[in-house]
Formats: sequence, C-alpha cells, structure tokens
Amino acid sequence: MVVHDDPQPTTTRRGMAFADAVFDGHAVLDGVRAVRADTMEQVEQALDRRDAVPVYVRRWRPLLAMLDHQVLVDARMRKRAIPEVQIGYADLTIGLGLALVVGRHAHVVVETSWDGLGAVITGAASLPLTGEPAPSAGTLATATSTPRSTAFFARRRESPMLSAKARRSPRSTPR
Repeated sequence: MVVHDDPQPTTTRRGMAFADAVFDGHAVLDGVRAVRADTMEQVEQALDRRDAVPVYVRRWRPLLAMLDHQVLVDARMRKRAIPEVQIGYADLTIGLGLALVVGRHAHVVVETSWDGLGAVITGAASLPLTGEPAPSAGTLATATSTPRSTAFFARRRESPMLSAKARRSPRSTPR
C-alpha cells in the first residue's frame, strides 16, 4: 500500500493521520508505521522492505504509472470541490465523500456526511455538495476531513487478487 498526500497536508488533527509522516518524516498509527517518500526510489524501497507504508508527496499521476496497482481509494473527502472521475485508474476504485456517483466517479462510494456517515453505496450517488456543516442538537458540527489529496494504492503483488465477482460491475443496493 502507498499513501499519497500533498507536501502541505490540510489534516486537522496531528497524531491521528499518516499525514504526520509528511511533517515529521514518519508516523505510527495503531502499530502501523508510515514514512515520508519524496522520490519513486524511496517508495520502492519502502515497499520492498515491507516495514512501513510510504507516504508519497509529489504528483500522484507518476505514482500511478509506477505501481501495478489494483485498488485506488480516494479519501480526500473534499466538502466544496467537484469530484474527479477515478474510474479507469485501477480495477477497483472507492471514493469517499459527497457528490460521487457510482459508475461515473468510482465503482463504490462511501458516504461521509453526517446524514449517511459510513453508508456504502454501490448503485447510486452520495449526498450532494452543500458546502455547509450539518446542524447538530442546535449547534453547528463540522466533520473532520482527511487531507485533501490522500489516496491509497495497493500493488497487485502485495494484495490478494480481486475475485471475479468483485471485478464485475457492482450491483445496486438500497440505501
């Protein structure tokens, strides 16, 4: 697995994200170690050693070209930005956030708004962009978002092969 992030992550909580590796050179979350990787060679070395998850901080398209990846998880969860199409970058794409349409943006969508938090969507769309925090018990609550460029990639040689069922178009499931 490789994590991609911006050189200046917009993470909101230090000590709770692999984005700390961007600032500090390394991070440990729940016993899993991550290291900052500024070059493709550093990514390859970390993957070969299998002792840490590399957090790559350059442009992500060259990273896609280098990896023989199978799965892409777009975990940017941008509240106000129009989502980008991710289908075509991997055999299985998973998008987290608002305004994502299954079959257009990703194969599977995970709802991240307070109204549907954690719902896995395989045949519709996530809630639309509103740009505003959700009201909660008379006060405004804002969901913590992950860094705006976080993406996860799993290499074919490191991840189990997707089953034939998982490669087929996802079936529609009620929300």
